[in-house]
Amino acid sequence: MRSFARATSPARSATWCWRCAWAHRARLHFHAALILEAIGDTTGARAELETALAINPWFTFYDRAAIDALAARLTP
Repeated sequence: MRSFARATSPARSATWCWRCAWAHRARLHFHAALILEAIGDTTGARAELETALAINPWFTFYDRAAIDALAARLTP
């Protein structure tokens, strides 16, 4: 019972939620960059990608190839 209370304490869940929200915000900007690129707004896409990379420069290994490919397409 004691370990259950410790595992679900507000401090732990708040920390985890903050990290999750932080990573989600970076992915949101990355996906916005993909959408803006698809509609032809390369300036907006570049700005969104820069914001995403400022929040989380590494993402995951799964996303990294897609991010590098988008950055290469947006580089003038």
